[in-house]
Amino acid sequence: MVFDAPVSTPTAGLPDPATSRAVLITAQYRLQRGRPKVAAGARDLARLLRDERLWGLPAENCTVLEDPGTAGEVVRAIRSAAGAVGTEGRLLVYFAGHGYQDDHGGLYLGVRDTDPGNFRSSALRFDSIGLPMSEDDVVMLDCSYAGNAGWSAVSGRGVILGATDADRRVATFSDGSHHTAFTDALIDVLRLGVVNGADYLDAPTIHEAIRAKLVNRPVPQPVCHVMGDGGLRPVVRNANSCSGTTAPRSPISPPS
Repeated sequence: MVFDAPVSTPTAGLPDPATSRAVLITAQYRLQRGRPKVAAGARDLARLLRDERLWGLPAENCTVLEDPGTAGEVVRAIRSAAGAVGTEGRLLVYFAGHGYQDDHGGLYLGVRDTDPGNFRSSALRFDSIGLPMSEDDVVMLDCSYAGNAGWSAVSGRGVILGATDADRRVATFSDGSHHTAFTDALIDVLRLGVVNGADYLDAPTIHEAIRAKLVNRPVPQPVCHVMGDGGLRPVVRNANSCSGTTAPRSPISPPS
């Protein structure tokens, strides 16, 4: 289902960082080099996920894949990470780049060598990754047509946060920022937290906080697909919780 959800109450406890994996992918496709770079978003997100005040993911468990040349590189990185996730862990996948939509609504993720005129043979079809997602797994897609991913997910489990709904083409960049509007808001939510919120932030709460930041701006609105019974497992600690029991002791600095 699609969440336009109020702030929820996550189930207790973060996934085990030691047995979790994150793969953060940014793709600059070859034929449109003039677009702003998206690599900064993945690096800044990785820094937050590794911060012990938020999750504490070990550096070796967090892969940043910048500008992969082929769809195969992306598939291998994701499947390798998925195979290393333990029973108490989580797989988190983030993709920032260009998305394409075929005539049937299928989502394709562009890579460096993707030809926009022939993307079906040179981009990565999202539902061909073959991820056996668990209910705790989270996919974040900062690309055009990200809303289509929920309907093409093979496993029917996990959570997908997307930068745009199925009808919107373009994920936009924020003025004066190195990030797209979606990633900029995502980083702000993780870094600053949700005021007077629960001790932990789950995916629907993060989605609602991102939406609140973007709703009055002329940018695509984010979507959240929660499949199966997942969605309430925390993603990170809330940096601004009402109890203060899990809040960081010192402010988390903004991206440089």
